[in-house]
Amino acid sequence: MTAFHPGAWLKPPTSKLAISLIVAMIIMLGTPPKLAYAQATLSPITQQWFVALTQVKRRAFEELLTEDAKIELRDLGITQTKEEFISALDEWERATRGAILLTHPVSSEAGKDVLEVCYRFESNEQLNRETYYSADGKITKVIQERIGAVCEGF
Repeated sequence: MTAFHPGAWLKPPTSKLAISLIVAMIIMLGTPPKLAYAQATLSPITQQWFVALTQVKRRAFEELLTEDAKIELRDLGITQTKEEFISALDEWERATRGAILLTHPVSSEAGKDVLEVCYRFESNEQLNRETYYSADGKITKVIQERIGAVCEGF
């Protein structure tokens, strides 16, 4: 299993007020500022994604994503550009302090990795199916879809 998710990818909770309250609670509790994640066997490019995401390494995403990369958040009906994704990392970092991300590879073939990703937040969790497309050592597209409100089996 491996772990990971930025700003707009957050489906839990659904309102900005709820997110603000969770962020305030996390700050008050003094939760460590970095995400934790459990690692499973991933392709090198997808593994780099999760390392950059959990450590909120903006520079790594600059190098990891192609200039025309798209991050599709299907449950929110949003598609982000590389620039929009990187800009959302500040919100992601604030909202996910203390979160644990777990990944489970579903399938892998040249240029395409499919994973189930569990996002365990302080007050809830979310299960996603995420597909990572790559070419020439860079990520070209990410598709994230919520498939459950609990992470059974993780």
